[in-house]
Amino acid sequence: MDRSNTQKNRDLFYQYYDEIKAEHTQVKSALQQTYLSLKNNLNGRPLVLYGAGFFAGPCLSQCKKYGLAVACLCDTYKQGIFEGPDGVISIIDQQTLLRDFADASILISTSSYADEITSSLIQKGFASHLIFTSPPFAKLTINDFERHLEGYAWAYDFFQDEASRSTIIDRMRMYLTGYPPPKNSTSDCYYEEGYISLTEGEVFVDAGASNGDTVEAFIAKMQYINKTYKHIHAFEPGFSRYEQAQGRLVGHANIELVQKGLWSSVTNLQFFENKDQLGASTFLNTARKMTQSLPVTKLDAHFVNVPHSHWPTFIKMDIEGSEKEALLGASEVIRRNKPKLAICAYHRPEDIYELPQTIIDIRHDYRFALRTHWPTPFDTVLYAV
Repeated sequence: MDRSNTQKNRDLFYQYYDEIKAEHTQVKSALQQTYLSLKNNLNGRPLVLYGAGFFAGPCLSQCKKYGLAVACLCDTYKQGIFEGPDGVISIIDQQTLLRDFADASILISTSSYADEITSSLIQKGFASHLIFTSPPFAKLTINDFERHLEGYAWAYDFFQDEASRSTIIDRMRMYLTGYPPPKNSTSDCYYEEGYISLTEGEVFVDAGASNGDTVEAFIAKMQYINKTYKHIHAFEPGFSRYEQAQGRLVGHANIELVQKGLWSSVTNLQFFENKDQLGASTFLNTARKMTQSLPVTKLDAHFVNVPHSHWPTFIKMDIEGSEKEALLGASEVIRRNKPKLAICAYHRPEDIYELPQTIIDIRHDYRFALRTHWPTPFDTVLYAV
């Protein structure tokens, strides 16, 4: 190990951290100013939040904190209900907004397309001084993030390429300022060029198969390069998404669709699932979240009686924060077969350092990279090959 380079990396990392801490303070101040200004200028008008996506929940919580009653949400593409801090709240469309809330104050509760939404609302007759845009929300306080700091410093030194290091800094900035990490990959998600190279006879494990779309994407990739896969093992514990995957994949051969989650042991765990068509989403159309006990297994147990020639060559995981446990449950598969790994690293702050450390503890000869495939909090993937 080159200790001088390690020290340089640590010094540079902590320099970035100091800059982000200053941004954290600025974001807190801007957030307070926005909601106080909104409260002072409401003057009895109804308040409508525009945008029923990821940031709507934090915006509703801030409104509650400042004593602001929200009449409803408006969204260009979604209608139905949204689960807020005080229960469900309705989502209306633009036509209803124009008809029933023409005199409302509007708080734009989305980090994307805020300028376009503002322009559209002004063109439709809403006064510009009644349109507010919520600043981003820090997901963690400085004190909350301190327990991850050494892990992030370790990761910044461990990853050798600048794209991975920028991903680490960008995710740290996201947790402390709310600004989503920028995209730093031109490859399709789970298929980073230079890391994931598909070959003849792949055995693909899709952990978190959802409605089957990522299985179809893998099949399309294989067809495009004129290769055939040997087998696909797709795991999806959620009942509604499992049913959707069944229908979607019925015409494809050599697929085993397993209605189980992946974990470090064979047991049952409590899962939260929505009964709407979007699966695990904050946005709810027809019902609130429900809790159910679902079976989980580990890949080592799943493949214990499978010939080694049919063990996984490529594993993708997007399993809502269970990635570390699932990797531990695949220790024998990883140790013996060294499959390509595309592991989502965005569910928990510690994923950035715990996931590569978990893989290293199983097998030390992997090459690693981190990439963000879309400028959102949800598209950072750890690659190990």
